[in-house]
Amino acid sequence: MKTLEEMAARFADRLNRDIVCACGQTHRADIDYVLIGEDAVKCVPRVMRRKGYKTALILADENTWEVAGKTVRDVIRKSKFKSWNHVYQRDGETLCADERAMDEGAEAFLACPQRPDVLITVGTGTLNDLGKQIAAAMDVRCWNVATAASMDGFASTVAALTRGNLKVTEYYTPPEVIIGDTRILKTAPREMTLAGIADMAAKYNARLDWRISRIINREHYCDLIADGMLAVTDDIIDLALEAPEEGEFSDALLERLMEGLVLSGVYMSYAGNSRAASGAEHHFSHFWEMWLQVNGKPPIYHGVKVGVGSMTMADLYPAYLGFRIDEAKARERLEAFDEAAEIETLKQVYGDAAPMLLADYAYGKADRLKRLLVEIEKQAEIEAEIRAMMPRLERMKQALLHIGAKTRWEQLPNIGEVQARQAMRYCKAMRPQFTLLQLIHDTYWPIDRYEEAWVKGLEYKEDTMEADEIKIEEQIEEVKPEAVPAETPAPKKRGRKPGSKNKPKTEKKAAEAPKRRGRPKKVVEEAPQTAPAPAAPKVVRKKKEELPYWLL
Repeated sequence: MKTLEEMAARFADRLNRDIVCACGQTHRADIDYVLIGEDAVKCVPRVMRRKGYKTALILADENTWEVAGKTVRDVIRKSKFKSWNHVYQRDGETLCADERAMDEGAEAFLACPQRPDVLITVGTGTLNDLGKQIAAAMDVRCWNVATAASMDGFASTVAALTRGNLKVTEYYTPPEVIIGDTRILKTAPREMTLAGIADMAAKYNARLDWRISRIINREHYCDLIADGMLAVTDDIIDLALEAPEEGEFSDALLERLMEGLVLSGVYMSYAGNSRAASGAEHHFSHFWEMWLQVNGKPPIYHGVKVGVGSMTMADLYPAYLGFRIDEAKARERLEAFDEAAEIETLKQVYGDAAPMLLADYAYGKADRLKRLLVEIEKQAEIEAEIRAMMPRLERMKQALLHIGAKTRWEQLPNIGEVQARQAMRYCKAMRPQFTLLQLIHDTYWPIDRYEEAWVKGLEYKEDTMEADEIKIEEQIEEVKPEAVPAETPAPKKRGRKPGSKNKPKTEKKAAEAPKRRGRPKKVVEEAPQTAPAPAAPKVVRKKKEELPYWLL
């Protein structure tokens, strides 16, 4: 068992201080302590004493109260400090970070006999977000005691909240103290830990997309952030490859995973954006997350969807290798690009979310023509970056298959072929950050062929798939118009629920399964005719605070 000093030392040089970086920026993460290890929760009273706190309000839900909330209460009271607790009751419904929960938490704080010095949330995503908002409203600092290593938002400066039935992102001070007790983390459902591992696996794709954008767009890039993220991801993937296919994960994996998830938030704070932690794979996840929310479908763990996006991109990067951009053809097609029609399509696909997405629209003709020359000039450099990352991408794929993470869109509950195709074509608009998906769009690499193989579960081989066999315009009729508009009114209360319990084949079992062969069937029905689109509207840019959570 590590001491408080030993646990605190692990993060001490990265927290609560200005770091003047060689990249030209000064980085900072306003967090005092990150304590990860066996029985780390027992350090709560000592840290309270160091901070001069004597009272605390513990915020939990019915599950997290039983798992860890009672323990936090007991260790505080045994040290002669005062504590009160509020446990959210939802009678079988899932707790949501909505206005009802925010108001309830604030009322609980004000109802305490004495004003609490600190708010301690016990839980992960939803409770973590609620803690940030309620603490800011009550003008105290919040702490977080994690109950699962399932997501990378612990140390982030944002909270995903639901206001007026719309999911929005708001910006807050991160938790002052983050505690990951491996005894507690071990009790989490395996699927939650799988989600955390998959969220970390995405960091390879994120790094590659960031480096590609640096080459093409001269986007600011920080070696300190990128290399720090790479090192912890390597360790987690190595430990995942050694993990059992079923049952409990080791303390070593849980500890390093929790460290990686916290560091993701720290490095995002350093960068001022999500580049260190997310790339095109997160665009897939956010697209499906939004579609499920708007259509009143049960949510799926964020990391589970990210894992599917990571596996998709890990195959897409090498598929792009060897492609030679035909400048004349690409320029001709870009000159003929109907920007107004593209915007109308995005409006159909994204529905009510379209105005916010279009606030950072970066896919116009002028921008693409300007990038094309750079993309041609730097093609060899871009390929070198992809090749350098391929060994890690292969290990990542092996690790996710080995531990039984979900790796295919068919394994996501309520996500059908239509939503899979839509994500492949339109999820690049989820964020303004440049990724391989936008590079493919600029250069007219035949992604329609890859999409067909991906949707059908076929092995993509460019030399065996004729261009005239697969035409994107001839694909399923409802792909464009049937995207985000709700099938049923979105419910007022939503929250985090696990997805399907269907378990994918492990790498070994997958190898034994017969491969699907043959070419996909040609779709013969014609696509619906589209009326001439109006001129592209003037887009009003939104302030950062007004952007939705999927634009992080």
